[in-house]
Amino acid sequence: MTLLGTQYFNQGSKVLVGLATQKLFKDTYGLEPGYTQYLAGIIMLPWSIKIIYGFLSDNVPIFGSRRRSYLYIGALI
Repeated sequence: MTLLGTQYFNQGSKVLVGLATQKLFKDTYGLEPGYTQYLAGIIMLPWSIKIIYGFLSDNVPIFGSRRRSYLYIGALI
């Protein structure tokens, strides 16, 4: 039950961070809602392509290593 409660807390925290970000964009920076959603889409793009990166790193080894090479490439980026 503790783990389940922790997971619900994590999900709630994620929503609160999103609300705080929207308020920051709207009130502090004075951005329009359409541009705010555009920025949110760009911010979430790496999370959206994470599944493709996972398949690639699992199936295509670079220099004989499946994950270590991808970690080095990610660190350089």
